[in-house]
Amino acid sequence: MRSWVSIIVLAVAGLGVPAAATADSPPDTVRRLVETHCTACHDANLQEGGVNLENLLSADLWDNQALWSTAIDEVRSREMPKDGGELSDQDRAALVAALDRGLVEAGEKQRRTVGRVPLRRLTPEEYEFTLRDLLHLEHLYVRQNR
Repeated sequence: MRSWVSIIVLAVAGLGVPAAATADSPPDTVRRLVETHCTACHDANLQEGGVNLENLLSADLWDNQALWSTAIDEVRSREMPKDGGELSDQDRAALVAALDRGLVEAGEKQRRTVGRVPLRRLTPEEYEFTLRDLLHLEHLYVRQNR
């Protein structure tokens, strides 16, 4: 009886956790630097390049990993921020490191939660098409039944 009470208490306590607390949103360092240097051009109003970083600050890192990876590349190569939002070398390194670390941690959490995608064997047709594509041999036939 006592174990049922503790299970019910834990279940009810878990219901009070807000969804934002369970999501892996960007770290505070990223949030501060992006709000200071990036949202002048990439907010809900302007969305230069079709990028709204304002929404991404409250979204899950892993779900938006492609966009954050592009942002890392842009900041690392000094292409961003443009128009007067110059980052110091220290802030640039901190932003890139925090985003890298955040994406790695989110990926690890995803792997622990969902698991890895299992490998599967290619069918003979898929194998043949793959070799044709990789070797650029249009008339390559691997299957025995030809």
